[in-house]
Amino acid sequence: MRKPLVILLSAAALIASGTLIASATSSKTAVTNGDDSEAVEPCKSKQKTGLVKGACKKGGQKAAKKAMKSWVKKVKKAKKAGGDTGYKLTCKACHTSLKGAYPLKADGMEQFKKLNAWLKTQK
Repeated sequence: MRKPLVILLSAAALIASGTLIASATSSKTAVTNGDDSEAVEPCKSKQKTGLVKGACKKGGQKAAKKAMKSWVKKVKKAKKAGGDTGYKLTCKACHTSLKGAYPLKADGMEQFKKLNAWLKTQK
């Protein structure tokens, strides 16, 4: 049996406008990038810092990752400027996994707070 053309056109219009919500998404509210043109992947972790909370609200998981990478670059740059040229900092220093909710190691939050406090004195 043929499907009516109206249904096919309606589905195509929803997909084209970006308003079709995939059933595979979680029941959590999707974060938008500000102009409501597309939904972004919401953060999966329990945000414990202002840096990550703000990024999650503004742009979801992708923005949180970008914010943390930017923070790591600032720490490295400040350490290098202070003469510590051999300093190594990676995501794996604080996180047990770089997938999903980016779970922290037991001392991950402590390391972040210590480095963040130090970084604030360098400005």
